[in-house]
Amino acid sequence: MANPLTAERLRALFYYDPVTGQFSRLVTAGGQVPGPVRSKPDKLGYLNIAVDRKIYKAHRLAWLYLFGVWPSRDIDHIDGVPSHNWIANLREATESQNKINEKRRKDNTSGFKGAKPHGTKWQARIKIYGVRKSLGYYDTPEEAHEAYMSAARHYYGAFARAS
Repeated sequence: MANPLTAERLRALFYYDPVTGQFSRLVTAGGQVPGPVRSKPDKLGYLNIAVDRKIYKAHRLAWLYLFGVWPSRDIDHIDGVPSHNWIANLREATESQNKINEKRRKDNTSGFKGAKPHGTKWQARIKIYGVRKSLGYYDTPEEAHEAYMSAARHYYGAFARAS
């Protein structure tokens, strides 16, 4: 589905500061007056901006604003914080790359990404392009985590995140 919002239209309505990641409204629209756009993060932490009565993710708007085209893939926040939208913190990514850069899950019991208790051992696991793969069993969660990180660096390079 083609997106009707163009870079030209976005630039006519907003200014985007690529250093701070902040958007500012240039014209009055929809009851909003010119000035910095104030947006509370949604339940996942992303900032949303209304443009012509449609809601957009701010990081995708930043990409459109600077590069003149909608991103062809996901946009990954390098630091893992979805409200940090300065351009040096954004990069195009596949869904798998974006997932591997996620922070450790809140329900993680080992304290280490990729390490899961399994009886008296610790299992190292990773998802590689949508397929879960066991990386073996280890005596400590640190050893399992290191096996996970080795595989993550191999398969995902700069997208691998330790925690």
